[in-house]
Amino acid sequence: MLVTLINEAIQAYQTDGNRAILDDIKTAMSYDYLSRGVRDLPDVNYIALRCLRLISGRLSTIKYGMPDTGGHAEDSPRSTFDYYVGVYNRLYSRDCTLENYAQHAPYLYRYYGDAYWDLWQAYKVLNGQAQSERAKAAAVIIAEHWSDIEEALVYALLHVDSARTPREIVRYINRVTKTAYVRQQFADKRRVRRGGKTRYVDKHFYTVDYAIFGIGTAKRGRLSRRQAALVESIDAVILADMASGFDLADYVTDLNGRIRIKVRYIARKLKLREDSLGRALRVMTKKVS
Repeated sequence: MLVTLINEAIQAYQTDGNRAILDDIKTAMSYDYLSRGVRDLPDVNYIALRCLRLISGRLSTIKYGMPDTGGHAEDSPRSTFDYYVGVYNRLYSRDCTLENYAQHAPYLYRYYGDAYWDLWQAYKVLNGQAQSERAKAAAVIIAEHWSDIEEALVYALLHVDSARTPREIVRYINRVTKTAYVRQQFADKRRVRRGGKTRYVDKHFYTVDYAIFGIGTAKRGRLSRRQAALVESIDAVILADMASGFDLADYVTDLNGRIRIKVRYIARKLKLREDSLGRALRVMTKKVS
């Protein structure tokens, strides 16, 4: 049974480690929100719905190739049921509904023949007697991601004020769970902001030329002897850092995760003025591009 008094459930978890709230959220993630709607549900369902959105990318793949996925409204069990029963009701002036379906089942079978089994399957799903193919596939995906979701939920549950109103509690848990989950998923990645854009990337070395000029292969033959000597000095710094394992704090990262030099760091290593080195690099970049 789902917990309806969310305040008591959270207090029980915070004081005694009672996991009922976590079990209820996990169970509520299997609720068919598409067919049954999202109004007037227990508080844990709204937390579960937010958790489902955290893995919406994986869940969205279910719709391909499945007849009852609910990926589109016309494919859902509810729409299937409403279509078949609607035709029957209009044709015979009947009032068949989900509640009195059993009374009309023999007549529906007689009218639809083999097509009746699509209606029957939709009825069983809506009546809680069977899982849709979407629900079965979703259960697998939820199980795969549950440990990560649970970890984020635990953080939120331990920090929420159980004396707040249920609505405030749900909002807090949803916000904190999302933040904790995203941070957890990108723990091994670097957040990069460039030109108003933000990405989480794997920081990696591409080429020496890219680190210096921002292009994969530079046309170094265009450089003067003095410029070429400066670039070779920069090469030496980069290669020495690579050999020693790269302290990535000394380099910047672009939106593709590729390492670029920090002018300040290279200037310090070569004992040059930062502004002079910056100007020289801008000139050379134009020449080798």
